[in-house]
Amino acid sequence: MQHRPRKVEAVNLANIPQSAVFPQTGIVVMNTDVLNASDNLFVSFRSSPFGSGSHGMAEQNSFNVSYKGKPIFYPTGYKVTTQDKHYLLAHKHSRARNTITVDGKTQAYSHSGYGWIARYLDGNDITYALGDASNAYVPFDQSALNWTTVLKNAQAYTSENGFILDDNDNPQVRKFRRHLVMLRPNIIVLYDELEAEKEVTWTFQLNGLERAGMKIGDAGNSLIADTDNCDVLARIFGSSELTTSLVDTSYVKPFDWLNPQRGRKAIEFEKNQYHGKFENVRKCKDMRFLAVIQIDESNSMSFADAKPDADNTIVIGNYRIKAQMDTSQEARLEIENKTTGEYLLYGPANGAVKAKGRKFSHSTLLINKTSGCQETIDRYPLMVPCQKGY
Repeated sequence: MQHRPRKVEAVNLANIPQSAVFPQTGIVVMNTDVLNASDNLFVSFRSSPFGSGSHGMAEQNSFNVSYKGKPIFYPTGYKVTTQDKHYLLAHKHSRARNTITVDGKTQAYSHSGYGWIARYLDGNDITYALGDASNAYVPFDQSALNWTTVLKNAQAYTSENGFILDDNDNPQVRKFRRHLVMLRPNIIVLYDELEAEKEVTWTFQLNGLERAGMKIGDAGNSLIADTDNCDVLARIFGSSELTTSLVDTSYVKPFDWLNPQRGRKAIEFEKNQYHGKFENVRKCKDMRFLAVIQIDESNSMSFADAKPDADNTIVIGNYRIKAQMDTSQEARLEIENKTTGEYLLYGPANGAVKAKGRKFSHSTLLINKTSGCQETIDRYPLMVPCQKGY
């Protein structure tokens, strides 16, 4: 066949968006300066309709944060081989990802343990995504036969290691919807809606590599990352009383046994990687988390006091952040840039003046002077996994 090349027009770099959504694969990326990595805050978010089969990770509704091209909050662990115990329990496992574990259980290593990007809106100051991982915490199905075999051979397929083996193990998660918001230039907000059929322990995982230099903060329920190019404060709030813990060791120590077998030098892995946990003290069916993450590029530990006032509102710089943490009330998240007027609302209007033009009662709104009012409701990806019985 004769090939006839087609002329490709030059791309105008000024038109490249700072953020993008890829719903069919379940990925959202957010940036503050996408064309300048040396000054960029980068956030990625994953909730995939393909699930976690094959080489995928159990990371539905997980997020990563990098600044100036270097990771801050990031997955931990290594892949030696897919049969390696460290890989199976400390890298592919949900506890190595910045997501939620429930009663210590991982998301499934199968196509049935899926998520999806339900909503996405992009503005000048605010970029918003909503992921739904309500179907991620299920027993392994037939698509995970290889993984169950490998885990059993490694003597790792146990309830204690976080796998759902029977009905008693099953946390019976009914809802896990995670709202992720970038507030330019240096704030990230997460708001989680969590429901289960039985009382469970909900764990908000926050992990980092050795360079993160993580430690528990002086403020209640907080973690600090002390890196070589920025400082980061993550403050976590819960609808129920929380406890905070941090370890700097791996769940299973990594060991490169493969390369020496092949005549190569063994890789030296990091000695310290961080695993932070925020958990409800008393088990409960319904839970909400609100995380407010500040990045300080001055490297001087300069952070605003992210503390709710009497109206349950947090004010940081130009931003006003308000989340409904009472699980008996409908979930609601409201954020406003007081300087530019850019405004985000999820949930009931509750008399909000800017929500008067709304078409759908529980949509997400993003309003600014450039684009006017953007409104979105849940939108399914082009492919949705079949439920049992179909």
